Amino acid sequence: LLVDQPFFTVRDEAAVNDLVYVNKCLRDHLTKDYLGVAFVQGGILAVKVKGSALGSVWFCAYDDARDHDGLTVQERVEQLLLPCGDDFDDFLRRLAGSPPELETVANLMVDGGFAYAVPVEG
Repeated sequence: LLVDQPFFTVRDEAAVNDLVYVNKCLRDHLTKDYLGVAFVQGGILAVKVKGSALGSVWFCAYDDARDHDGLTVQERVEQLLLPCGDDFDDFLRRLAGSPPELETVANLMVDGGFAYAVPVEG
C-alpha cells in the first residue's frame, strides 16, 4: 500500500478530493459503515465509522480479481475489504518507511517549491 496522495478534505464546493462528494461517488464500493478518506495506489483507504470495529482502517482495491458483476455493496465490503489497522495510529505504525528514491523525489519537490516539508513527530 503506497500512501502518496493527500487525504480528502471538507470543501465548500464539490471537487475530486472533497470528503462528502467522493463518498457519495463511492457508494458502489463502500457501505455507509465506512468513510473513504484517501485515494492510495490501487484503491481507496477507508475508516469504519458505524458498527463494530469503529475507527479501524481498511483498503478497497480498484481491480480486485475476486470482484465481479452481481456483487452487492454489502457483499463487496464483506468479501473484498482488506484490514490495515485496528485504528488510525495502528495503521500509521504499520506503514513501512519510504524507499530512498521516494525521499529523493520528495526533496526535489520541496526544493522546487512544489511541496512543503512537514515534520513528523514520534
